[in-house]
Amino acid sequence: MEFREDMYPPAQPVRPLHAIKTFMVFMRDKEDTRQVFNFINALNGTSVRPAFDRFFEGPNGKLLLEKDPQALLRAFDDRETLRQLPIGTVGRTYADFMDREGLDTDGVSQANKEAGFFTDEFARDYPEYAAFIWMMNLTHDLYHVLTGYNRDSLGEAALLNFSAVMSCSRGTRALSWLAAARIKSEAPGLPIFKINAYGRKMGLEAKDLLKADWIGMLERPLREVREELNIVPDPVYAALPQERLLALVAPQAA
Repeated sequence: MEFREDMYPPAQPVRPLHAIKTFMVFMRDKEDTRQVFNFINALNGTSVRPAFDRFFEGPNGKLLLEKDPQALLRAFDDRETLRQLPIGTVGRTYADFMDREGLDTDGVSQANKEAGFFTDEFARDYPEYAAFIWMMNLTHDLYHVLTGYNRDSLGEAALLNFSAVMSCSRGTRALSWLAAARIKSEAPGLPIFKINAYGRKMGLEAKDLLKADWIGMLERPLREVREELNIVPDPVYAALPQERLLALVAPQAA
């Protein structure tokens, strides 16, 4: 498949004021993932174009666009098979994480659709770009496993900073730092900015996850995959008690 300029949709206008308003809504309820996409899309402009190009030219683009569009979803969603893998493998750790958190395999994409940016019409008009966005949404929770960041507010903020390196998303990086600033205001004694900065450092030093063999890594030991991808989890974040992390920026009533 050859690249065509019309594969990439027209950029949405950059709307910083709308982004700030959206961020305030999200801070009142961090489970309202729709606001994440509202914020990111308000700032992205054309920033993710280089990441789309890497995806299209890489093995995952060929897999999803030319061979089997459902390959990743089928592999990630087969929890029964993943639960049978040895403890310590990527797939088993991913299945345990998803079960523990009560997450749907395609839940991030569903939130994106609910936000109104990943509609069936959009996928029909820009199928190649939609496949790229879908892969980024689908692998978000596997990023949690690879990086060691949990779903507490600080872990999510640092993971966004890591993800922004892979996706080239200006909105994702901005959201990461705004979230970190909010967390710092409520936990001034914790090294919030240091931990958040490490997320970006980890992403810059890691290999390109847009070209990772997602299906092939599931049966492999997590430690081995991390070494291969040059992903080194943050020891400062890992040393913080989980109960302390879960208490950060608790959702507030609207």
